[in-house]
Amino acid sequence: RQIRHPATGEPMRDAQGREAYLDLLSLSSAAAQKARSAVQQKRIDARVRTVSLDEAVQEAMHVLAACTKGWHLVGLDGEAIDVPCTPDAAHELYTAPGLRFVADQASTFADAAGNFLPGSSTT
Repeated sequence: RQIRHPATGEPMRDAQGREAYLDLLSLSSAAAQKARSAVQQKRIDARVRTVSLDEAVQEAMHVLAACTKGWHLVGLDGEAIDVPCTPDAAHELYTAPGLRFVADQASTFADAAGNFLPGSSTT
């Protein structure tokens, strides 16, 4: 999935012209289901019956991070960001102030089942 600039809608690129992208699994994937199960188990273990909005957002970003398998990141300034793709790094990316647009784009893409049908993805 290309990462698009929040102001222009154009694909973000680094100084060498490489597009910024996220390599994502579907939010219906086994990885997403496993992450949701872990969130639920954590709630059960802590005997949590309700969660705040902030906690729900953090949990959703945890699931999205589990679905993130690779990337090439580029800052708004066009500089490549050399950070290994890990679930913790993805969670940090998706929850970083000022980068909500990346989480929104990732979530929208990963939630659309049609993006994961054979021959449907261009990235």
